[in-house]
Amino acid sequence: MRASSASSASPRSSTEPRWYALLAELHEDARSSRPPTPGEIAYDEVHEAITDLWDALAEQERREYADYAERLTSAVQARLAALDLPTPVTVNIKLAPEGTHSSYDFDDHAPATYPRNAIEAAIDDAIAHTPTPSALPDTPRDRLSAAQP
Repeated sequence: MRASSASSASPRSSTEPRWYALLAELHEDARSSRPPTPGEIAYDEVHEAITDLWDALAEQERREYADYAERLTSAVQARLAALDLPTPVTVNIKLAPEGTHSSYDFDDHAPATYPRNAIEAAIDDAIAHTPTPSALPDTPRDRLSAAQP
């Protein structure tokens, strides 16, 4: 008996950009060839609502982390000023631009496990005592709902 000629390779991931482009093209072809069905209309409305919610949550996260970066900058500056160093130190913590880092980059830039000097101890203390957005009350969705009119 002959083996099946079908490929045994695993199917392509639906997250690949070219598959998204193909699906979008097929979706558009289907839309232009006939009026949308009630199910397609409902699906598109729900998809749009979910996309809007996702975008709003992403913007809220950006705002919350920008606020955290400002608070952490102030905390680090205050602790370094308390050291009364002979050379002025300026600290400015900002958000990384979107898409410019991978999850592995965070380990590369993590502070030392144990502070080796007074400056590192001051920075470590500021990080430890400045609450991150994850410490905010409620869930991100609850905070978003409360902020909307």
